[in-house]
Order: sequence, then C-alpha cells, then structure tokens
Amino acid sequence: MRSRGPDPGWRVVAAVCLLLTTVSGFGFYSLTVYLHALTASGAFALTSVSQATALFFLSGGLAGVGIASLLSRIDARPVVAGSAVAMAVALLLLGRVHTVAQLFAVYVLLGAGQAGAGIVPGTTLVARWFVVRRSTALAVATTGLSLGGIAVAPAVAAAADHVSLRRLMPVVAVIFLAVALVATALLLPDPARLGLAPDGAEHVPGQQPEGALARAALSSKAFWGISGAQALAVLAQVGALTHLYALGAERASTGTGATAVSLVAFSSFAGRFLGGVVLRRVPLQLFGRLLLVTQALSLALLAFAHGPLALLVGAGVFGLTVGNVLLLQPLLVGEAFGLADYARILSRSTLVATVGIAIGPVLLGELHAHAGGYRAGYLAAGLSSLLGGLLLRRTARHLAPGTWHAADHEPGGRAGDGVRTQGAHVEQDFVGRTVLVTGGTRGIGLGIVEELVARGASAVVTARKPDELQAVVDRLGSDRVATSRGSADDEAHQAAAVALAVERFGRLDLLVANAAVNPQYGPLVEADLSAVRKVFEVNVTAVLGWVQQAWRAGMSEHGGSVLAVASVGGLRSGAPIGAYNASKAALIHLVRQLGAELGPTVRVNAIAPAVVKTRFAEALYLDREDEVAAAYPMKRLGLPEDTAKAAAFLLSDAASWITGETLVVDGGVTVAGS
Repeated sequence: MRSRGPDPGWRVVAAVCLLLTTVSGFGFYSLTVYLHALTASGAFALTSVSQATALFFLSGGLAGVGIASLLSRIDARPVVAGSAVAMAVALLLLGRVHTVAQLFAVYVLLGAGQAGAGIVPGTTLVARWFVVRRSTALAVATTGLSLGGIAVAPAVAAAADHVSLRRLMPVVAVIFLAVALVATALLLPDPARLGLAPDGAEHVPGQQPEGALARAALSSKAFWGISGAQALAVLAQVGALTHLYALGAERASTGTGATAVSLVAFSSFAGRFLGGVVLRRVPLQLFGRLLLVTQALSLALLAFAHGPLALLVGAGVFGLTVGNVLLLQPLLVGEAFGLADYARILSRSTLVATVGIAIGPVLLGELHAHAGGYRAGYLAAGLSSLLGGLLLRRTARHLAPGTWHAADHEPGGRAGDGVRTQGAHVEQDFVGRTVLVTGGTRGIGLGIVEELVARGASAVVTARKPDELQAVVDRLGSDRVATSRGSADDEAHQAAAVALAVERFGRLDLLVANAAVNPQYGPLVEADLSAVRKVFEVNVTAVLGWVQQAWRAGMSEHGGSVLAVASVGGLRSGAPIGAYNASKAALIHLVRQLGAELGPTVRVNAIAPAVVKTRFAEALYLDREDEVAAAYPMKRLGLPEDTAKAAAFLLSDAASWITGETLVVDGGVTVAGS
C-alpha cells in the first residue's frame, strides 16, 4: 500500500544533492585549487601539499567508520550538522597555516568533516528511502558531486587567483556552513521513524531491512572485489583530479587548468545521465568494468596532451567517468549486501578505497618531482584504473547480490549466519539475464516472474489484460520489468515481445512458455472442435512460435534456456479436461524434440505440475480442496512458489546438463496412483 501524496524520499534526495554540492565543491573539487594556491606562493612544497591531501582522504576514510556506527544508532541529521561545523572550522584555518604540521592537522580535520557531511551519510539515507528506484535516486542525489565542481570549485578558483587564502577562506567557511546547515534542515530521518517503508510504502511493524551484517560481509570475496577495484579506480581518479589544475597550468595556463577542472565537473554531470541510460541495458558489473577501462584511456590521453585543446579533450573524456566511478561503489554495496548494515559495510569499503585515494595524489606528486613532468604520473594512474577493471572482471561472479552467505566464509557456519533478512536467503544466480514469461501476471507464471526477478533477472511479462500487466510493474519495479500486451498465439505479438526484451535489456536469455487456455470441459466426444483447435494452437503451436522468435533474436548465437509449463495431465489420461491433457502431452513431446534439435546451444525443458492453487485451476478444487488434497501424499495442493523454484532450477546453470526433460512437480500424486 502506498502513502498518499508525494514520496517524501525525494525531499531527502534533493537535500542530499544540495549537501553534496556544497561538500564536494568546497572540499573534494577545490583540493586542486588549494594545492596550487599553497604551492604557488612558495609557502609549501608540492610534495608536502600532496601528502596533506593524502591525509585528507585517509582521515575521511577512518572517520567514516565511526560515523557509520553513529548512523546505525542515531538520526543522521545531528551527525551531518556536527561534521559540517568541523569542516567549516578546517576551511577557516586553511588560510592561516604556516607550518607543515599545521597544514596536516587542518587537512585531517577537513577530511573528517567531509566524511561526516558527505557521501556516507548521504547515500545511506537515500538507500534507506529507496529500493525499487534506488539507482535513480542515488544518481539524482549524487549529481551534487558534479554540481560542486560545476558551480562551486570554479568560483573558488577564480577568487583564489585574485585574493590570498588568508582573506578568502573565512568567506568560504561562512558560505559553506550556511548552505550545509540549510541542506541538513531539509533532511528527514529514516523512513521507519516516520511510519514509512522504502519507496513511500507504509511501514510494517517489526519489519527489518534485508541484508548482511558488516562482520559477515567483510569475510566475503564480494566485499574485497568491490573495495579493491574501487581503491584502484579512485587512486587513479583522485590523483589525476588533484593535479589536474596544476597539469593545465604547467602545460598551458592557469586559465586552462581552471577550465579543465570545471569541464570535468560538467562532463561528469552529463556522464552520470549517460551512465543511467547504459545501466538500464547493461549489468552493473559489466558497466563498472567498461567504466574503468574508459577512465584508463582518458588518463593516457591526458598523459600525452599538450596545449589547451588536447588538455580539455582529455579532461572532458575523463569527466565522463568521474561521477559514475563515485556512484559505482554505493550501488555495488547496496546490491551485494542489502540495507541491514549498509552504512557500516559502505564505510569499511570506503576505508579500503581510501588507501587508493591517499596514495593517488602522493604518487602523482612524487612521479612529477622525479620525472620533472606529469606524463609518468598520469600513465601510472591509467594503469591503476585498468587493473581495477581487471579485478572487477575477475571477481564478477562474487559481486552478484546475495551470492554469498556466512556459511561460505565461516567454518561450521550455518546458512544465514551474519545475515539479517525478512525471509530465507535468496541466491542471485540470474543477475544479468533477461527472461520472457508468457502469461506472467498471475498464478504459476507470476510466481516464476517473482522468483527470477528476486534472484536478479530482468523480465518481460506478456498477458492480455493491461491492468494485470501494470500490477506486476508496480509490484516489482519498472527498472526490472517490462510488459507486452497481446495473445500468446499472435505471431506479431510474439515478435514484438521478443524485440522488446532485446531493446530494453540488451538480450534474451530465458524463455518461459506458460500461457495456456482450456475452453473445453467435458468428454472429448462431445467437444467443440473449434475449442479443441484453440487449445492446441495456444498450448502447443504458440510455444513453438515463441521458441522460434527467441532463437532468431540471439539465442542461436549466445545460447539460452527454455522452459515450458506442461501438466501431469500430459502424462496420464483423465476427465474432464481431455483436450487440455492431450495438448500438454503434445507439449511434453515438443520439449523432447526441441531439446534434441537445439542442443548444445539452447536447453529446453518442462515442468509438469499437478493441481496448483491458481485462478486457472479453481474448477478442479473449489469448495472441495481438502478432498482433492487427500489424494496427495504431501496432503496439500501446490502453490505457485512450488512450481517457481522448480522452474528456476531448470532454467539455471545448476541444470546445465539437463535438456529435453519434464520435471514432475505434483506433491506425489502420480506415484500414489491417484
């Protein structure tokens, strides 16, 4: 049930966006300006300021762990407000440092303040307010990281060209604190405190967020895959960005340096929206690998760039990756580990990544000092980004959400140790795959859709009724589910639905032929032959049509798996649905034939349920359920989830050596001879 009125989560998104604009603008994006101002005056060596910058990031990472613990216990708003005050004090003192020790101390305070007022509390709040639309909400909120570079850092750079830091930083501190406190006032506490659940739904008393606890997460390969790849990525990014202003000034002019920093922010803004489009078509892990390779290429371009034009082209390409790299870690952590301990897991992952952040500026500064220029430093940064992409590729199978649990990592552990969920652990073995389910809006079909989407798949659902299709989208989210309206035996509809799967999600990997009809009831000798023809047209011929369309749309090249929903009626005779039973017998043989023809590229299997409690089967058990169930050794009728799990098995890699087979899912009724 949805709450009335606008979802208040979007107010949180707006507030976090404003907060990140302020924090990143006066902090992260202005670091390169502060570096140039402190070194250009001769007061500090480039190496000293680079080391201070490394301390800024290291202190931020360490402070983030403590801040995450606070966020798990108290309202985020006082944490953010206190951190904003600390950051404002650091900005004020930055204009008054005279010794290297003072410089280091101010940068430590600045880093800790940014950690408490920036991305850890901001993304934690947004992640708690959104599940279905989390990627969109995080993308919008974190545009503040780009806006800080677009709107704030250039103004700081322009002022620093005309005013000393001693005169400038008090003004910067006052402006920062005023805007940060306004943004903090607009924030809301966790949705549960307001009687709401994520996405504006009503809160269910006693309901706990799903996901892993930090202790268990830290022992998983997924955690170290995410954190290690991010460390290598941000080593490259932060190192390159910290020295970008100085690179432009050295190879062209201070104006070129300032323009390059601003251009990175602008293209980061555009790149974030481009990334959103790509993410709707490409799995997150693949997107991350492509992103880090692109960043590596852009840094190599900057390494060899001379003159304003080449520098700005390189900065523009680099900027396309910046915002998405910063967004990648929160998305991967949220998907892999859920919300139960999100802040603590993210903060610890950020701490690991901070090692890379701290090394980056120092590495480029040291290489500049030894080589007398920035080429070696930017090439090293590009290599680091490339290694991050390779690490992400190497650990891809561990990064799918939910693919690990504590029993995988703790000797003697039980499945579920270290995991706090609303229900049982759900494997994520269908991440990056797209399934098309015919007749997927209710009963067995809907159960299969829900099971596969819960395990990571994207889905195209077909049916005839638009209201039922919309209900599935509302239930599972438009980012994971698309719909196509039409009759299962309509060839044009078949082609359109398959094309939609390829267009929306990039490819079609799985096909579930579930749609069926049974307009004939009673003895076959009295059957209307037109009704019998309709039964065979939908239940058999249409299934072949769907398989043909999927084969032509790419399964013939990249492979896939097909599942047909048959029936135990296809294995034995029985009144009063003879035409339906005969069609399912034909379907079972069609599955055997297709299994033989399409292997090894495509596997084709079927499930054969007995009576499952759905609207379609009501005529077989309505008002006499106990009587019907008595004939089953399991003493109950089937449920959609029973057939869904069997279907998922046959579609999964666990059944990779099974094809042409029909799995009976019947509560034992056939072996009982009933």
